[in-house]
Amino acid sequence: MRREAVRLLAIGLLIGGMAATTQAASLEYDYNAGLDTAGNGSWENELSATVVRTWAFQPSGSYSPTAISSSATDFTQAYEFGSGINGATASSFGSSDISGASAAFEFWIKPTDLTGDEVIFESGGATHGTALLLSGSNLTFYTRNNFNNTDVTVGLTSGDISDVMQVVSAVDGGSGQTVVYVNGIARNVKAGTQNWSQGTDAAGLGRIGNDLGALDSSGSYGVFNGQVAQARLYNGNITGYEVANAYSEHSTAAPDAYAAGVLADSPVAYYRFGEQAGSEGVVSYGTALGVGGTDVGAGVTHGAAALASNTDTGSVHFDGTSYIEVPNSDDLNTGGSYNQKGIQLWFNADSVPGSGDHAVLYEQGGQTNGLNVYLSDGQLYMGGWIDSSNQYLSTAVTGGQDYFVQMSWDATSGELQGWVNGVLIGRDTSGINPMPAHTGTIGIGGLSADTQYHDGDSSTGTDYFTGSIDELALYNTAPSRATAQETYVAGGGDIGIAAGSTFGAIVNYNAGYDSGNSTWVETTTQINQAGDPTALDWNMTGATRQTGVSSYAGITAAFEFTTGSKGVYPAIGGNDSWSDLVLGDPTNDDATIELWFKPDDLTGKEVLFETGGTTTGTSIRLNGDLLEVAVKYQSESRLLTFDLDVDDNGIDFTDFIQVSAVFDLTNDVLRLFVDGLERDTSVFNGPDWDGGDAAAIGNFENGLGAAGTGYGQYFGQMAILRLYGEVLSTQDIRANFSAITGVPVPEPASFMVLGLSSLMVLRRRRG
Repeated sequence: MRREAVRLLAIGLLIGGMAATTQAASLEYDYNAGLDTAGNGSWENELSATVVRTWAFQPSGSYSPTAISSSATDFTQAYEFGSGINGATASSFGSSDISGASAAFEFWIKPTDLTGDEVIFESGGATHGTALLLSGSNLTFYTRNNFNNTDVTVGLTSGDISDVMQVVSAVDGGSGQTVVYVNGIARNVKAGTQNWSQGTDAAGLGRIGNDLGALDSSGSYGVFNGQVAQARLYNGNITGYEVANAYSEHSTAAPDAYAAGVLADSPVAYYRFGEQAGSEGVVSYGTALGVGGTDVGAGVTHGAAALASNTDTGSVHFDGTSYIEVPNSDDLNTGGSYNQKGIQLWFNADSVPGSGDHAVLYEQGGQTNGLNVYLSDGQLYMGGWIDSSNQYLSTAVTGGQDYFVQMSWDATSGELQGWVNGVLIGRDTSGINPMPAHTGTIGIGGLSADTQYHDGDSSTGTDYFTGSIDELALYNTAPSRATAQETYVAGGGDIGIAAGSTFGAIVNYNAGYDSGNSTWVETTTQINQAGDPTALDWNMTGATRQTGVSSYAGITAAFEFTTGSKGVYPAIGGNDSWSDLVLGDPTNDDATIELWFKPDDLTGKEVLFETGGTTTGTSIRLNGDLLEVAVKYQSESRLLTFDLDVDDNGIDFTDFIQVSAVFDLTNDVLRLFVDGLERDTSVFNGPDWDGGDAAAIGNFENGLGAAGTGYGQYFGQMAILRLYGEVLSTQDIRANFSAITGVPVPEPASFMVLGLSSLMVLRRRRG
């Protein structure tokens, strides 16, 4: 189960399936002020075992790094340029060390102000060369190859230079893109640029070495004023993925939690759309090389407002006349077959096409094989086709609304699944096959070549989209239900599962998301195993919904159960039970049930939840002070208990109590957790915990699950009920407790005794 990443950790550059036309980067020069030998008049390359090249400070003399205080990075030392040190020079960065058509330059600097014309770095001369210059608030990267010019400008603010900042300029000779990044985010992309050419003149750091690289004259450009903490030069193109990792290596600022979560799932391509207005393309932060996108047409507007919240980037808007084209890549389309494929994106359509019209959000492939996400007939469609035979899922959408989309094409499980705003909207279980390799360049916001649609129409037209697209991620895996839920919530969405929770619940009932008393509505899926979109709600009788019931931020309402109150999950099509329709046949299926309740007292024999019948089934119930989980499969019967009224057990009776019943059928174990702590456990050899009868909450329906005499009406409140189709770990259950209560799981003194006792019982039973 995916946990939200808290940092982007550079554990290695996970580059695979590299496009032949793009040169992978190798770090050739690394100058770090904190590691440099002080007082010797030069700045030495920390990779001197690879290439020996030093910067000679000007004027010559003994200089040492200065101690600095940086709250945004881990740098503690830097060279102060402009006050004593008038830059540094070195021989040309060319020959065999940076010799290809691609190159990248990374600097960690803190300009004193944004008023002068200053040289950060330059190499070469007027015919062939490179320069990174600061002119007032404009940061511009110039590169020239035989008088063919490229310049990419980024506007800086006082906020950008308030601390040490990362600046990266990269030339990709394979894709023809030149990019400038600031603090891990691509800010401007120039398309159709020349190959990098280093020139032969001396290079300058913080000054002009000989002639100013890439420009006809030096003009008014002079010494850089500010701090330089690190300089890195790469032979080859550094990708958005690598830039983000390099930024994470030194940044102490809170990371973009949304991006961290996506990158934790290793997308092969990830378009964040953080480029500023005027950019001519987009950068990918995925693991694949050479998959940057280029604008086709003038109707692509970069720097539009973000659709996903909690991100540090924007979105891209399409006016219905243009699109972004991504080249073929073995990682994306030409290297198949692919057992699994996944697509995630956010969109907001200015309008949704009507009958017979189509608007492409994303597409790859041609008329024979491929995948796409598009709008038509007032619906959102997602799916794919093999040998022109298509399989699609769809749901209604409207213009002017933000939507998060996730599609999983999974030949391993044989299913196509789709989610919109974290909610499962459809499953195709008729059989999904591996996606063969397919050509035809890739389109974002329109067709790059041709495609297939649900109605059998293939198109060689344009089918442009009008609206905004944000945070497009492409996977060679099949993103899960948990990923859909967590990513939507990370982007500001709400499905009744709090941020920080354990995601992946197959059904989730949260009274705070209901408006009436007749049903308790499920919040995470539109369909069940039978394909019925309404059979996941509880039919409520006599229970009333109350607000203002808890001091916990995660509980805003609850159903009040009194005499005659209960909720029933009806048997549909015979004896299908609650988990039959939710999970499919639960035989040998691991599961976890989580329930939040607040009883009026601890005096009666009351049913909180039950499913199945007296022969096979489960019930969660109160027997006076005892909280019981009874599980029965024919003659195999187990009872887990916990005394809620024992002193020092950590239970707060003034608010809601969390109970989690874990059915680990794979390992033949049952576990009972209360408020995040394991309270009892037992061996269970039965293959089924559910049975085939209707389920109920607040009382029992037909026979009581797992049997028992004298049990009946529950008196109290119930706020949340969840079912997971897997075994939740102790960490998962504690995460749910803390997400609701806002506090860590309590550790009562008696818990250690109870835990050791439970372990001893378990060992004796297994022995």
